[in-house]
Amino acid sequence: MSTSDIIALIALTLNLITLIIVIYQTNLTRKSVNIANESIDRDRKVRQLEMLPRANFIIHVGLRIDQWLDEIEQVREDLSLACKDENAIALREIAKRGLHSPKGLVDSSFYEKSPDWLAEIYMSAARFYYPCIGPLYELWDEEINKANFFICKSIIERCAETEVHLLKLRSYLINLIPDSYLEAPASLPDRSYLSD
Repeated sequence: MSTSDIIALIALTLNLITLIIVIYQTNLTRKSVNIANESIDRDRKVRQLEMLPRANFIIHVGLRIDQWLDEIEQVREDLSLACKDENAIALREIAKRGLHSPKGLVDSSFYEKSPDWLAEIYMSAARFYYPCIGPLYELWDEEINKANFFICKSIIERCAETEVHLLKLRSYLINLIPDSYLEAPASLPDRSYLSD
């Protein structure tokens, strides 16, 4: 056997050993990922169970944020169309959706009784929503009965930015309540199921 054959045999052996080590490491990594996934699933279930007594608060805040998101999307679409067509009548109708005060955006009983983290999400969402929808009334100048088209672009941009923030806040509420709980039939009140 020549020297080059011996070197080739040693290289082949080393490559084979390296391949075995890589296969072993890949197997360990796969097991590690599976264990991590099981741990994440277990943590999610624990979190869901902890949230069940407060599920109505989470549902309320989630629905409120969804409502605000729908409204902002609709305003952005309507405003874009009105500005594109320079439709003063449409702009006047959009201006009627404006708010002069944020009072009442957040239901005080839900805010006060919610867990702290949820109350903060609720208030933060309202703080993003109001500066977006509030100034809509400025789209129409009642004194001179004239549309203010120059404001449109900034409000459209603010709507897009607000949507991003509200979606981020809404993402914190996803998967906190099991679907089975949300889809449970509610034909009879809870008291109907309790013993005397």
